[in-house]
Amino acid sequence: MNTTKYSWQNPIPPLALMVGTVSATLLLASPTWGQTPSIPKTASDNQYVSSELENLIVPQAVWDRTLPIQSWRPIQFSGPIQNLGVENIELDKQHNYFIGNTNGMLAQYREFDEEFDDGPKFSVNPVIGSSSLKGLYGGLNFRVLNLGNNNHILDFGFEGGTRTLGGYASLTDPWGDGDPLDSGYTARFFISRSPEANFFNGDPEVELIHDHAAWVHRIGGSFEFFKPVNENGLVIGVGGGYQQVSIRNAAITDSIFTRDQFGNRVTVSDDGKDDLLTLNLSAFQDRRNDPFWPTTGYRFGVGTEQSIPVGDSNLSFNRLRATYSKFMPIANTQTVVFNIQGGTIIGDAAPYEAFSIGGTNSVRGYSDGEVGTGRSFVQASLEYRFPIVSDLELPLLSRLGGTVFADYGTDLRSGDTVRGEPGEVRNKSGSGAGFGVGLRALSDFGPLRLEFALSDQGDAQIHFALGERF
Repeated sequence: MNTTKYSWQNPIPPLALMVGTVSATLLLASPTWGQTPSIPKTASDNQYVSSELENLIVPQAVWDRTLPIQSWRPIQFSGPIQNLGVENIELDKQHNYFIGNTNGMLAQYREFDEEFDDGPKFSVNPVIGSSSLKGLYGGLNFRVLNLGNNNHILDFGFEGGTRTLGGYASLTDPWGDGDPLDSGYTARFFISRSPEANFFNGDPEVELIHDHAAWVHRIGGSFEFFKPVNENGLVIGVGGGYQQVSIRNAAITDSIFTRDQFGNRVTVSDDGKDDLLTLNLSAFQDRRNDPFWPTTGYRFGVGTEQSIPVGDSNLSFNRLRATYSKFMPIANTQTVVFNIQGGTIIGDAAPYEAFSIGGTNSVRGYSDGEVGTGRSFVQASLEYRFPIVSDLELPLLSRLGGTVFADYGTDLRSGDTVRGEPGEVRNKSGSGAGFGVGLRALSDFGPLRLEFALSDQGDAQIHFALGERF
């Protein structure tokens, strides 16, 4: 392993301060600059404008390998379009597709009309946040719609913080000739470096030598071809990707590590640079009545990822994952939500590719990855949602609601089958439950969630997140 030392100071803290200051200034001044409204994507926890398909074949904490499904996926409602807050809009029943809505604002029709024929439209979205893994972070995301007057979408952005640094760029061709069943593609490049939940939390804390946290460095790209197969929103995706993964001890360093401070493996290859070449197949359907404040319907996804052994790591595995969410209205304005998901890895289970359990978007009441790190997992959640203020007249906020929830997750006792056993050496329990209450607000950026949760071990956690939970 290379243990090169640097005499100069780490530039990440001042970079984080600069990015955070700029992002906060932009955020307070206006949620979106540009000519077209859009929901910001984030380089943080893969939850902005998230869809279940984005998390089917990649770890939840890995934002850089996701696909911008929500930015192109058609949505068709079985009944009248609700809660858009747009007056005098006439939609043909055969063309009631749209990208999404922000605070009741129709973002864009699926088929470009003359409004979008006069050139590209752009937006700039600041992102700020804080998490137990990445600390304080900030970034900017940019989107260009109708690039080249041919409906292409260009997304690119960067993120910097006390424990994160990265960027991404993607190009999406979402439509062909305007037919709702036309196919499209997404090409994406990414680079990121930050701690991930599989090497975090637990008792004892296990780090690299000299008590340095393990930063997972990923660089690569992906391509996906997608095809809506019916007008009920079922989408099939097929594609592939390549990335090189290594473990570092800081945001900017050439040092590469293959083992933690106790000698446990953190990579597969002896040189510390693991090559992942994968082929992906997935299916997704969304039948919710509203992508940002759903009260009825369902959505599901299923996916598989097959690796092709290359390089010194010679990784060979197949990852399977499925998820299903059901939204059940009660008393007109209240909703019960049920979600169940699970997955398994057949073959090599690299420590950074295993399933992480616990955290804001897993078992609440626990920190990120605190419950377990396994080859397999099952997770279930039950949530009761009720309105508090249906017409909230505040800047950037339009609705306020409350939640009561319970979560459970388990690694099915598979933690000791992961290479390096990151969950076992940190004495993670492998299963856990949490319950609590929270507030939900619909903002110009999407749903905001503030939740207080207790674990079955008696510990308390406060979770704050932007994006739909299921």
